[in-house]
This record gives sequence, structure tokens and C-alpha cells, in this order.
Amino acid sequence: MHLSLETLLVPHDNALVVKSGRALTVGYIGPIDCVLCFRCVSKSWCALIDSPEFAKLHLKHSPKTNSNFWLLLRQTEYFGYKKRCFYPLNIDSLNSRVVTPRELTNPLRSSEFDTKIIGSCNGLLLISNTVDEIAIWNPSTGKYKKLPVLSVDREEDGHIRFGFGYDVVNNDYKVVRIVQFVGTEKGSLCSDVRVYSLKSNSWKGIDKEFPYYVRNKEEPGAYLNGALHWVVSSEIKIPLQQLIVAFDLETDMCRIVPHPPYTNERFSVKLEVLGGCLCTFHSFWDDFFYDEWGNLDRGLDHMDIWAMKEYGVKDWWTKIMSIERPDKDIGRLFVPLAYSNSGEEVLLEQDNKRFVWTSIKNGNTKIVDTQFGILHGFLHFNSYVYLGSLVELGSSDDTSYLKKKQFSQDKGGQRKTLRKRGDDFLSKGFKLKL
Repeated sequence: MHLSLETLLVPHDNALVVKSGRALTVGYIGPIDCVLCFRCVSKSWCALIDSPEFAKLHLKHSPKTNSNFWLLLRQTEYFGYKKRCFYPLNIDSLNSRVVTPRELTNPLRSSEFDTKIIGSCNGLLLISNTVDEIAIWNPSTGKYKKLPVLSVDREEDGHIRFGFGYDVVNNDYKVVRIVQFVGTEKGSLCSDVRVYSLKSNSWKGIDKEFPYYVRNKEEPGAYLNGALHWVVSSEIKIPLQQLIVAFDLETDMCRIVPHPPYTNERFSVKLEVLGGCLCTFHSFWDDFFYDEWGNLDRGLDHMDIWAMKEYGVKDWWTKIMSIERPDKDIGRLFVPLAYSNSGEEVLLEQDNKRFVWTSIKNGNTKIVDTQFGILHGFLHFNSYVYLGSLVELGSSDDTSYLKKKQFSQDKGGQRKTLRKRGDDFLSKGFKLKL
């Protein structure tokens, strides 16, 4: 059966029903690596899966299956040596006893810098080594796009924040960079906002005023409903306010979003998107104390997680759970990552060391005891949730994993050619985009 790009794709439960004339074919929507395997069926299937129409339909229905969410682990320390590696884990695999994830090729890997993830949207990740070395990366397909260099004047004096999201109206992925300088006069603030467009591959300045101080240095903007969200303060004075601002990616306008009720000043607020809802997690802190290395620290008393069930409506903020800290030696840092398939538990990263499932109903916790194979030597890690997707980056850089493996240079510097006609057929017919 020949499948053209005009083939009608009809979503049905957890599958894609491919309809061509009177014939029906079912393709699995699940984990992205399984979908990519279907490219090997035939040239027409390969062309179909590589098409923008298929990518859009897959992206639209993939979240409904709860089987296509992934954790990307970033190794931060390995017996004192930073390897700067990324490892993908399907969240469903946390139910297994042993998992051996593969190492992903870091497109910005450097011996000098530690690549960080500073944004995520529709399966694309915004990664950075420095403020002028940034790329958009699809870890599922291996494709990436380096952004044009945009230097920062007086970088050492400024506070730099990033956000990455999708402009639905203009069908464009955008990066927002906010550079803020605190003036010499009390309470004065100067903000420089720039927006990068993937469609035009260029940066532009924003003339509209951004009169808020973005609080959390390490937290990128949380993307939801066509806007990026940050915790901000309208005044630079102690204690800083805990407001939520939304930056609209279509209009470049910012607005204040209602926040949950606050009852205590000794807490910090961070933003996350869970289950398609804007969420805040409030960390309430104890008094300062000295840890086992003699460093001044403070313990976490408890953490509340709130979700805005209907976006933009203050009365729809609901506290979905409260997490108590058992003692000062563990549980200083919790990061909510994702809901379970049943929706009755939340997956948390605890102290950059382990994962914990926590019941929404009664707060009971269950430590994930999955062994991660080659990651057994991890001392610390950061984890990020992303959706496996086929989203393309336009005229992206040539970074297909198979293309990198297809050729290698011999001692004389000449590339080896493929020896088998079968291999040559695969390289041409499948375009090597896995």
C-alpha cells in the first residue's frame, strides 16, 4: 500500500489510524523511539513519519497517552569529574527493576563548560553553555539549531533570565532573554528584553516596558498557553514580592497572573507546569544551621504544591498536596516532575539524588528503587521532563546521530565509504534522520 503525504491520519485511542482509500493501518503513538522504528517499514512510511503533518498530529495526541513523557538526566558529578552527559529515561521505565539508558550526544558538549537546560517546549529543549552559546535541541531526533550570537554588555553586572515557548498564532518557536541591571539609586531597575524567532532565525529588541524584577536566577520561564511565566517582584526591596508575570509570545506584552493565597513570608515560590496546569511549589524553611561540611544551610520544613485548574482564574488555585520533611539530613530540596499514569501520584526529584512517588491523597511516599545501569556511579544529577516529539527545526544543523556514525575519518583524513549496497540504499531511502 502506498502512503502519500495526503494520507488522512485519524487519531484513535493510543494509536494513529492511517487511512488510504479503503485500507486502514494502525501506527503506535507511544514512546517516540517506537514511532521512529516505523520509518523502517518502507520509503512511504518513512516519508509519512518525517512529514510536518504527522509531527503535528503526533504532538497533539501524544500527551494523552501518558507513555511519551521522558526524563532527561544531566550528570553533574561523577567521582569528582564532570562528564557533562545526558541520559533519557521513559517515565514508565521507573516501574522496572533495572534500566540502562543510552548516552545522548550533547550538541554543545565542551571540556570547559557545563551545558544547562534553560527551557523546554513541545519536546524541544533550550540548552546553553554560556549566554552567547545557545541552541534549540530535539533529543528525540538528535537535531539542533544554534542561535545567532547575541552578546551582553556588562554581563558581570547583569542578571540574565531565559524562557522558551511556542507562539501559536504565528506558528513560531521563540526564545526570550531578559537582562536586568539594578541601578545605583534605591529601587531602580533597567531591563533589556530580546526575543529570538526560529522562523526568521533572528533576534529583535522589545520596546515595551518590563517593570518587574525576575526573582529566581536558575529558573527558566514556565511555558503554558502561549506565554512564559516567571516569579517576579514589582519592587526591589526586602522582602521581595512573590508575583507571577506572563509574557505573551504573540504580542510581547506582559501581564500579572493571579497567584495562590500566601500566608507566610518565610518561603520561596517556584513555577512548574504539571498535567497541563500552571503549578507553584512553595518551600517553607526552618532556621539556618551548619551542615556536615560546615556550610551554613537551612532545612526545609514542608512544601505545598498548588495547581491552577483553570488558567487565569484566581479562585481555581487548588492545593493538591503538602510534603513534610522528615529530618534535616534528607529532603532539603524537592522538585515536582510529573503525574503518574493514574494521576494519583506525583514524581519528585529529591536532593538531586533520587526519585520519589508521592500520593496526592495521603502524602505517602515510595522511593523509586530502579537501578539505572551505567548511572550507578552518579553522585548527583538534575532531571528535566520533556515530551518525545518529531518537531523539526527548519534548516537545522546537520546533527543526526546516524549520520555522525555513518562516516568516520581514517588515519589519512579521508572518509570511509559505505561498503554494502544495502547500506547505501538505507542511507538514501531513509535519509538517516533517526
